[in-house]
Amino acid sequence: MALLERLDQQPDLTDNEKRIKTYIESHLTDIPAITVEQLAADTYTSHSAIVRLAKKLGYGGFRELKLAASDSLTQQLVSLGQ
Repeated sequence: MALLERLDQQPDLTDNEKRIKTYIESHLTDIPAITVEQLAADTYTSHSAIVRLAKKLGYGGFRELKLAASDSLTQQLVSLGQ
């Protein structure tokens, strides 16, 4: 399942996690290159909140979430090319 689908299907997000979700959805192209510290600063959350969200979504951590964002972007580009 793609990152954006996982975010949409996660029903029990905290306010911080909702803020991170909104940022990811709005800045998907930036996520593969961003650091966890940058994301925390941009969303006014903590490193721990981001890692907790990644794990809640089924990823091992932020690095896997970034890879999923990259995969989502690749899928979008492929679908646009067809």
